[in-house]
Amino acid sequence: MEDALRPADHRKWTLRGLMSSTAVWLIPFPLIYFGILGWGTIGDPVKALLWHARHGNHVRFAGHSFRVPLLWRSIDPNRGEILRLSSRVQLNLDHAIGGVRNQQQAEAFQKQMLATYRQGVEESRFVTENIRAHGISFLCVREESREPWALYECVAPGTDWQVGLTGGPAGLNDARQILASVQ
Repeated sequence: MEDALRPADHRKWTLRGLMSSTAVWLIPFPLIYFGILGWGTIGDPVKALLWHARHGNHVRFAGHSFRVPLLWRSIDPNRGEILRLSSRVQLNLDHAIGGVRNQQQAEAFQKQMLATYRQGVEESRFVTENIRAHGISFLCVREESREPWALYECVAPGTDWQVGLTGGPAGLNDARQILASVQ
């Protein structure tokens, strides 16, 4: 009965009590673990904001300027221009091996891509899409799929540019805006 009347021991809630308890040694491990996990989700936006603070809102590729959306950033301008939204969504602007294509060659290439990708699948799975901006057109082939690996490839007549989007529909609207912003 005496134990029930005795006040609770509050020593463990003092600084000395906390430092000597095992909880102080167990708390950092989950914090570090969740910090690393959290960086995977907030790391790319933080890196993008830092990139924009340092470089502005545009990248240059082959003498042209592209507007980069706020949560996107450039990661490798030495190998073409790779614009990244996250580790899974990126837009690659690069020089094609085939060199400069005129309008007819670019249209033929678009038709060839479409025919190649449609082999063995339903015809409506792949569609063409054209983006026109400031004197440059992008002739694209897009896969109608919700999968993260859905295909999106473009060529630009009068240039040697080849564009590819990885990440499927997650970055498709942003990719269209980036391409449409070319000047």
